[in-house]
Amino acid sequence: MPTATIIDVRTLDEFSKGHLANANNYDWNGNEFDKQIAPLDKSKPAFVYCLK
Repeated sequence: MPTATIIDVRTLDEFSKGHLANANNYDWNGNEFDKQIAPLDKSKPAFVYCLK
């Protein structure tokens, strides 16, 4: 079974108050977002989590 990446796109403050197990926090509004997601393997599944 393939392993999916879990990406939590909320702010670090929101993420620190609780998040899904094994989630990576890549703040959608952060300056580093593009750099953080660039190395992800696009041939593997990824789930994106946002509060809204």
